[in-house]
Amino acid sequence: MNTLSAFDAHQLVYDLEEKNNLLQFKVDGWCIWPLLRWDFIATLTGQKIIPEKVKWPASYLAQIIFDDLRGLTRIPKAKTLIVTKDLNLRELDGETFRDIFFDELLDQMDNYLKVETLHAPTFFPSRRKAHIKSKFSLTLFRKIPALLAAWLNLGDIADTAKSMSHILAPYVDEERFKFTRLKCEFTQFYLSKHLFGWLLDRIHPKVIMLVNTHGYASLAAAAKERNIQLIELQHGIVFKYHPCYSWTSFARHHKRAMPIPDIFLLYGEFWKDVLTENRFWDEELYIVGSPRIDRFRSEAFPKGNLLKLVVTTQPLVYPSVYCDFFQKFIKLAEGKFDFEITFKLHMREMNKDAYQQCFIDVPNVKVVLNNENPSTFELIKTADLHLSITSTCHYEALALGTPTLILPFKGLDAMAPLLENGYSALCESPEKLIDLITKQQIRPVDPQISAYFFKPKAVENILNLLSSLDSERDHNGNQTTQDSM
Repeated sequence: MNTLSAFDAHQLVYDLEEKNNLLQFKVDGWCIWPLLRWDFIATLTGQKIIPEKVKWPASYLAQIIFDDLRGLTRIPKAKTLIVTKDLNLRELDGETFRDIFFDELLDQMDNYLKVETLHAPTFFPSRRKAHIKSKFSLTLFRKIPALLAAWLNLGDIADTAKSMSHILAPYVDEERFKFTRLKCEFTQFYLSKHLFGWLLDRIHPKVIMLVNTHGYASLAAAAKERNIQLIELQHGIVFKYHPCYSWTSFARHHKRAMPIPDIFLLYGEFWKDVLTENRFWDEELYIVGSPRIDRFRSEAFPKGNLLKLVVTTQPLVYPSVYCDFFQKFIKLAEGKFDFEITFKLHMREMNKDAYQQCFIDVPNVKVVLNNENPSTFELIKTADLHLSITSTCHYEALALGTPTLILPFKGLDAMAPLLENGYSALCESPEKLIDLITKQQIRPVDPQISAYFFKPKAVENILNLLSSLDSERDHNGNQTTQDSM
């Protein structure tokens, strides 16, 4: 099928949502369309993440299950439940790996319980050396519902799956949106929600903090049923047509039945401006900044004499696309200037062989996995120029004072604000990149935009917000008690 632009895909989706009232379809009282929306739009736009095959050694799986069962026999109560992922353990700090979203914050917190989702054996060493270890993983909370869902046939869920498939399947020719797959996924959501409910009834948290509510819809539903506040930390790029956040005012009256965050902590004013444009998000949005950006803002890294280019990759295109572009660039650059290129791979790219084979005879090209040093931010801060496709790294580079260019491969819709405001430029070809460098046409970064994208003092801002929410809950609880007397 022909792919659509993000704009055209959303016009189609908005039309489907309103004409068919897609948010009317529920499983156990919860709108089920938010579970499908990301993949549906990504299929329409041809921007689905290219998955890597992950092999889990039997010994590793056995160790995970053993550790989790041991952890689940002694579940402590905690005021705050932190839900993270092994692939967030990306920065080696001394002898330990830091969770790039939570550890700066957790160093200043107490009375929390940290759990995680596992993605690949690649991160096993990081988990063993984690700065703050998780109590257990959520493997059983995902695997058990997945296994049972294939065998159960719940009538109401089957009817919902049939109706949804009838609406969606004509637009995307994929098994993902056909009846059998949807029935299994909806049943899995139902089972997982009840299993997470069991867990939450033992932890008794007041707050859950995570970085991707979309990936934890069943946990979100279980939390909301128990009046547990769900706080999402911004973890990547947010733009007008981001499938997880591009809801319109049409969906506002369904909010209470949607597995979405109660509070969304944003990096800066820029992101709030983006999200409020569609008139769905409002009182959920709080601007706090990024603890990780703050740390690297304050650290000084020496720059060398070579022209340093850092390319942060995205698994939206194959490695060969990057390789073709930069092989041509290297040939054109010979004799013009000395340079070094570092490819910092996306967290979902577990293997660097494809890149290394492309540049096997080029000593000034390095390939670094996401959980290897130097870290992404250290590379960006010490670089003269950053390049990527659709990525938050463009904004992070600007926040750290490094000019950034957009590669033309995919996802340009999300980069429109950077291009329209002159914060970055599109690098259409290797020849254009050579031209920009040799003619010194790459603009230095305006320091004033850093705070617009990333508000300073993030940890302080988040802790103050959590304290304010605690006081508000205590006040509401006292008021309820007085009213019942």
